Amino acid sequence: PAFFRQSQALYEELGDRRGVAEALVGLGEIAVVQGRYEQARPLLEQAVREARAAGSQHLAALALNFVGNGLYLQGDWTAARPMYEQALEGFRSIGNPHGVAVVTVQIGLCALEGGDQHEARSLVREGLQLARGIDFRWGELFGLDAASLLAARTRNWEAAATLLGATQLLRESSPAPPIGVRESAIAAVKGALDPDSLAALWDKARAMPLDEVIAYALQHL
Repeated sequence: PAFFRQSQALYEELGDRRGVAEALVGLGEIAVVQGRYEQARPLLEQAVREARAAGSQHLAALALNFVGNGLYLQGDWTAARPMYEQALEGFRSIGNPHGVAVVTVQIGLCALEGGDQHEARSLVREGLQLARGIDFRWGELFGLDAASLLAARTRNWEAAATLLGATQLLRESSPAPPIGVRESAIAAVKGALDPDSLAALWDKARAMPLDEVIAYALQHL
């Protein structure tokens, strides 16, 4: 955080609004990850204003995405969704398919929490397919985590456990998304399956190639 604060002060002195926005996005993202949501939101809202003033739709979309993450993590999915939708519009406007893929899945998760499983499936499928089409590994894993949570919420425990087991090794070399999707799915599956059944499904799934895992997920969405 100290680096971003120093950067913000320097960019403000120079009158560089894009630089200010970039520093504020960094500070806001860190605050969200650390659970300091009340501090994060004003930083990120200021980042959106500075980014738009500087003509940076990319930074504005990033900031809106992190506002959405903070709201999602607080359980306010209704408020998170419009933040994600604004971020999606921004990423689309600049032709950023990576951002589009991630935020589409996040909107799907908001739909899931709001009780619309049909829309959730459609959006998670769309985001996962887009990530696959551009060979975006982090986005693929995020989409698979979301698919596992969807499976768990619909009590398809075998599919949920299979997807979690299949991505376990891949997750060791890729950071988990910051909104706790995988953790929620794991908790649900552990609460529904006995340890031996879960271990057997995970062990079997660990050998699945990524293409096969994605095909399996799409089949169950």
